[in-house]
Amino acid sequence: MGRIAVLPEDVANKIAAGEVVERPASVVKELVENSLDAGATRVTVYLEDGGKSLIRVVDDGHGMPPDDAYLAVQPHATSKIASAADLAAIETLGFRGEALPSIASVSDFLMTTRPWDADLGTAVSIEGGRPPRVYEVGCAPGTTITVERLFCNVPARLKFMRTTATELARIVDLVGRLALAHPHIGFTVIHEGREVLRSDPSDDLLPKLADVLGRAVADEMIPIEHHTPLLAITGFVSRPTVTKATRAGHYLFVNRRTIRSAALSHAIEQGYGTLVPPQRHPVGVLMIAMDARLVDPNVHPTKAEVRFARESEVFRTVLASVMQALVEHDLAPEAAPQVAPELTLSSPAIASRPPTPRQLTATGLLLPSAPRAVPAPEEMGPFHEVLRQRIEADDAPIPPESTPAPSARADASQSDAGTSTMPAPGAPRVRLVGQALSSYVVAEIDGALCIIDQHAAHERVLFAQALDALMGRALPSQGLLVPLTLHLPAPEATALREHQALLEQLGFRVEPFGGNSVVVRSVPAALGRRSPHAVLTDMAEALSGQGEFGRLPDPRERAAASMACKAAVKADDPLTPEEMAALLRDLVAAPDHATCPHGRPTILRLPPEALARQFRRT
Repeated sequence: MGRIAVLPEDVANKIAAGEVVERPASVVKELVENSLDAGATRVTVYLEDGGKSLIRVVDDGHGMPPDDAYLAVQPHATSKIASAADLAAIETLGFRGEALPSIASVSDFLMTTRPWDADLGTAVSIEGGRPPRVYEVGCAPGTTITVERLFCNVPARLKFMRTTATELARIVDLVGRLALAHPHIGFTVIHEGREVLRSDPSDDLLPKLADVLGRAVADEMIPIEHHTPLLAITGFVSRPTVTKATRAGHYLFVNRRTIRSAALSHAIEQGYGTLVPPQRHPVGVLMIAMDARLVDPNVHPTKAEVRFARESEVFRTVLASVMQALVEHDLAPEAAPQVAPELTLSSPAIASRPPTPRQLTATGLLLPSAPRAVPAPEEMGPFHEVLRQRIEADDAPIPPESTPAPSARADASQSDAGTSTMPAPGAPRVRLVGQALSSYVVAEIDGALCIIDQHAAHERVLFAQALDALMGRALPSQGLLVPLTLHLPAPEATALREHQALLEQLGFRVEPFGGNSVVVRSVPAALGRRSPHAVLTDMAEALSGQGEFGRLPDPRERAAASMACKAAVKADDPLTPEEMAALLRDLVAAPDHATCPHGRPTILRLPPEALARQFRRT
């Protein structure tokens, strides 16, 4: 081992560059954040080859006089902190004084800058880490920094660069996040002469969402606002129907700084609970404002992560704010069918043969389908029995919407033969139409035509009832004539034994039977003829943290969701009008009724205006 020696300055700068400058997007981040700290109102980023050949950032900020321009490219030179005490309450985006010298050490670097009250500007040129040249230059007010041939003197770093498309996508994502964090500032990204992102200044965050996320996503966002003594949260979260395969749709900001936080991302997803499917992630744009003294952004070389002084309280507040926003909004998706092209009966194509399934899909037309096989009535026994008990317990299974005059009721009964109206004051106005394709319930809900997936709807209803049972009165149970013995893997058998009290609330009586076996002596009455073996096997898997419901944080939710999935009525099960009415009544009364515990939609809404467009009435 050699003797200890102080590294040459150029080597030290290249090491620092390795921490700060990972790829072209890192350069753009540092430069644009400097522009924002300089009071810019518009920032334009010019790129070539995804930033590998050229990055130019132009701003209209306050600019720098000659002395400051020279010092800005020296290591650890900054105007943003003066002492160690300032690190306890950092309110600027940049502060270390490493960005410019690190970037200049691995590229051909040129900065031109001019204060608004100066006649001439200053240029600072550094080629491949050599000493800077400083000279006067005519230029516009503000600052322009050009970075060419990134990593030209560190060829080993070049092999870690991705394709032009990948590097460009990273930069566009980064600038988009900064545009969301600073809606009052205009941002433009131009790649090889083509504008790839433009976000104009706005006092409202919603237009920025359309610029960055696209109009289709922005239209499906729900506003969120939550205030506590610790912090304030504003922004938007998506309806459960808008999800992504990764957490790339989580846009998190603390005091206008874009950050990554596994804890806050988990809080967002936990707020949705069973509203989104497994392995899917909602979109969220959350602006968190809090005392800078309670946030430490100095824990990561690129400042992408922060540390909270009271992280658990921040987590709980984000979770509560997401849940509150979702509860306060109608989450049922609206159908947006395409307007069908003009079709005439005299058209040879229509007259000679029926449309293909592909054509029907393209036009959005709904035509009668071939008859489908349905199960025998006795196969529906469990569901029929449960609904029959609920119906018999009510004086009127389908309460009227209002109290019209007798003649009006008589007219309604004649004109609406085969339909039913429900339910009570304060509840949504619901009118049953019937069942379609032995799988969907059709109804009018609050003036919109709705198609309800009967399995998903019943699953949500049973899930809500099971959760209620776990919070209060247990579900009715029925004993088994012959006790059932289950032999399970060790983790699942342990899970059932540990949650015996929970299972009893749901109507199961499960006892240890030696080793990894349990004996089942009673099951919920709601199961009817459903297989207790299949239900409990799935519940054991969920309670042990596995399977599709193992992701839910609360074991009560895991058990309730698993039982509801197995016990719910299935597609192709025919229902009577009374059963459909009871299902609708329970669904609209259930919390989070827009999705089932898997996160699939339960209701598809067709507003009158959508139907009018489809029939060319508008």
